[in-house]
Amino acid sequence: MRQNFSKPLFFIGIMASLFTTANHAAACQYGQCWNAVAVGPNWAAGYVTDRATAPEAYDRAKRSCGESCDVVEVFDGGCGSLATSREGTAYFGLGSARRIAAKDAMNRCGILNKSCVTRITTCSR
Repeated sequence: MRQNFSKPLFFIGIMASLFTTANHAAACQYGQCWNAVAVGPNWAAGYVTDRATAPEAYDRAKRSCGESCDVVEVFDGGCGSLATSREGTAYFGLGSARRIAAKDAMNRCGILNKSCVTRITTCSR
């Protein structure tokens, strides 16, 4: 006798995805989400979004970047962007939208007449 397991497996898959989504949504509430970007030597970079606390955002961004990362910027809500110069100097910008945050980071770099590139731009939900 052949049994068809596709429907139960499909249901289990849907339930698992709902549980995962619910856990992520519980990490923070709209308007109260912490984000962080991290940068380190040799162009290492990392970020995290939508964490419930600032320390959690800091730790996760640092882990996603690597142990050698020593600059971590934490921000609540909105968007953040990280630009770095060829020399490795990091410039951080904030804004209400991705393009505004990226422009802010690049403007901070431009004040010192540096040639920079945008490395990371991320936003809260």
